Amino acid sequence: MRQLVPILFVGALLLCGGGLARASDDAEEIYSSSQGDAVVRRTDSCNCGVIGPGQVLPDLVRISLSRWQPTSPATDLFAGNTAQCATSNCPASFFRLQVVFKGLVNPPGTLGIGSGTAFDPFQFGPSPVFGFVDLDIDRDTDTGGDLPGVAPTRVLANAARFGVSPYRNSARAAVTGNDLYNPWNVEPQIARSGADFSLVMCGCFPVTVVSTSTPCPVAFTAGSTWVVQGRFFQRASGYQPASFTTGGSTIGAYDPVVRLRFSHSISDDRTTVTLVFPIDQIGAQQALGLGQTPVLNTSVADAASVQEGLQDLIARAQQTGGMAMPTRLMIQRWASKNFDSVRDPTRWIPTAIFGTSYAQPTDAVYVWTDVGPEMPRGDVTGDREVNASDANAVSSALDYYDGRPGFDADATINGRIVIPSPGAGFNLFDRNGDGVINVRDTGVSAWSVCAADFDRDGVRSVADIFAFLSSWFIVAPAADVDGSGTVAVSDIFAFLGLWFAGCV
Repeated sequence: MRQLVPILFVGALLLCGGGLARASDDAEEIYSSSQGDAVVRRTDSCNCGVIGPGQVLPDLVRISLSRWQPTSPATDLFAGNTAQCATSNCPASFFRLQVVFKGLVNPPGTLGIGSGTAFDPFQFGPSPVFGFVDLDIDRDTDTGGDLPGVAPTRVLANAARFGVSPYRNSARAAVTGNDLYNPWNVEPQIARSGADFSLVMCGCFPVTVVSTSTPCPVAFTAGSTWVVQGRFFQRASGYQPASFTTGGSTIGAYDPVVRLRFSHSISDDRTTVTLVFPIDQIGAQQALGLGQTPVLNTSVADAASVQEGLQDLIARAQQTGGMAMPTRLMIQRWASKNFDSVRDPTRWIPTAIFGTSYAQPTDAVYVWTDVGPEMPRGDVTGDREVNASDANAVSSALDYYDGRPGFDADATINGRIVIPSPGAGFNLFDRNGDGVINVRDTGVSAWSVCAADFDRDGVRSVADIFAFLSSWFIVAPAADVDGSGTVAVSDIFAFLGLWFAGCV
C-alpha cells in the first residue's frame, strides 16, 4: 500500500491545490474557490469556543455574478435566464448573485447582536452560515467601506487568519490582530475596503421563511429549497453618514428587505445561496408588478434598486462640504461617476468571507472558515501564487517579530514567534494557523487543510479511516474524495493517499 503513496499524493495535490479559476461568458462572471479548504479560525479570546457537534464548516466553492431576467419577476425572481448583451453597458434590469458551498449549510439564525435579536444561530438547522460578499461596483478601492469602529468582520480584517494577503487592496489588510484596533486614519485602514454593496448574512437581523419545498419543515435539510427574507443586501455602512435615505434599518442605511433562496443538491452535496435584485428602477417596477416605473427617491421601502442607491451616493458626493472624514474619503470619487458606467454586474468584483457560529454565546461572534475568491492559502505576498517569495517573506517576518513585545508572547529571540492570545490575535505569517510562526511556516506549501482528518476532531488517526469507510459504504457525498461526482473505489485510494501523506 505504501508503494501507492507517491502516486496518490500527486492526486491529493491536484485535489487539494489552492489554485483558483475564473471564467466568464457574455452574461455571467464566475469566480471559483478551492473546495475542501475550510478550517476553523476562532475569534474568541481563549480560542476555545465550542462548535456544535457535526456542524458543517462553510466551504466556499464558487461565486457568480450575472445579468438576469426573471421569467415572472412579480411572482418569482429566481426563475429566469441570464440576459445576453452585445454592448458593455448592458441594459439588464436585474442581477443574480450566487454563492455555492460544499456540504449542507443552513440559513443564518440570529446571534443576539442586532436590535431585538436573541442568540439563536441554529434556528434553521445545525450548520448555519454567516458571512459577507462585498461587491466593488465601480472597481475602485478608494470608494466604499465600513464605518470606523464597527466590529471588523470583513475580508481585510480577517484574511490573515488564513495565511492570506488579499490581492486587491492588500495594503489595507490587517497583518496582525493589533491592526484591528488602529484609528481609521492609521494604516492599514481596514475600514476602507472599496466595497459599495454587500450580501450580508450577519445574524444581526430577523430572518423569516417565505416558502419551502416541503410542508412545515422543522429545519433546512438535504435536498431542500427555501426562500427566506431579511435585510440581506446592504449598501456599505461607510456611506451611511452621507445619506438621508429612509425606510431602512436606520437613517442613511440602504438595506431593503430582500429574499434569498437556499437550495441543497443531494447529488453533489452543495448548497447554493441566490440573491436576485433590481439593477434599475425598471427592474424595481417589474419586481413589484407596478404599472409605471417608480421615481428615484430617498426611500428604501418603496421600490429599491442598485440605481437608486448609487444615484443617492452620486448626489451626495457632489455636495461634500462639511462632511466628516472618513466618509468623505469613501464617497468623494463618486462625484465624477455615473450609474450607466457601473451597471453591468459581470464587471463587479466580489470578495468574501464566511464562517459559522459558536454553539454558545462567547466574547466573539463568528468562527471564520473560508475566504475567497482568488486567495490561495499561504499567499502572504498577495500575488495570487504560493511560491518561494512567500517562504522568503515568512523568513523576513521571523527576523522582524522574533522577541518583539506585543507580537511574540515568549519575548525571546529564539527562532519562533508565539502569537499572543491566538483567536483574538493572529499574524499573517502564521501560514498554517497553529499559533506559532516557525520553520514550519517557511515552506513553499506551508499552508494546508488536513483532508486526512475526516472526522474533523483535529487529529489524524486510524479513526479517520474508519469514519471515511463508513461514509463510503453508505455512498455519502462526503466520500467523493476525488471530486469525480460519484463514490467509487478510486475514492478509497485517494483518501488513503491523503492519510498517509499526513498533516502539516
